Amino acid sequence: MLKKVAIFTLCIVIVLSIWMYNNQKKNEAEVFEHSMHYIVTKYKEDKNFSNLGVTYNFGRGNYFILLQNDTTNKFYSLEVKLAKKQYIVYIEDHTLNDIYPD
Repeated sequence: MLKKVAIFTLCIVIVLSIWMYNNQKKNEAEVFEHSMHYIVTKYKEDKNFSNLGVTYNFGRGNYFILLQNDTTNKFYSLEVKLAKKQYIVYIEDHTLNDIYPD
């Protein structure tokens, strides 16, 4: 009986881990799309971006993303807060393009 409970518990842990991983990857993709749209509209850039990394801050519940425009080689750093269902709460721009002159 104890062996069945242990196997059942292990299966639940595996399923929850897979679900959480997939949800995190979906959120990261959504953050990339929202960030790219924000940069295209604010800085009048084209849509040729590379995702240099997305980090989740568990304390604040925000995503930090670093993007690079492949055409101009400019870097953009944004902080994005998502609500449930991948809606944007806010985007805070931490970009310092002054240190990357044209």
